[in-house]
Amino acid sequence: MSAVAALVQTSSIAVGSVRFGPELVMNSIAATILGGVVFGRPAQVWGPFVGVLCFALLFVVMTTMGVQEPGKLIVQGLIILLAAVFYGVRSKSNS
Repeated sequence: MSAVAALVQTSSIAVGSVRFGPELVMNSIAATILGGVVFGRPAQVWGPFVGVLCFALLFVVMTTMGVQEPGKLIVQGLIILLAAVFYGVRSKSNS
């Protein structure tokens, strides 16, 4: 699976690198939060999968629109913030 992931990643950026991109860590955390994974509960696969697809589509659209990297990071941070606030409000109303 690691080899397949490396091939997909190399094909998406069109360059091979031995350095793990720091932006990938933030993307994985954002997709996990957007996917609705709550730590301490049984893991669900489809939530983070949909989160990854949403972020991939969002970044493709922003790249097509000409948004630079700082703008993408700001949008990503706002999405994480809104997801955390939504989860907090939702969990507070359930208890």
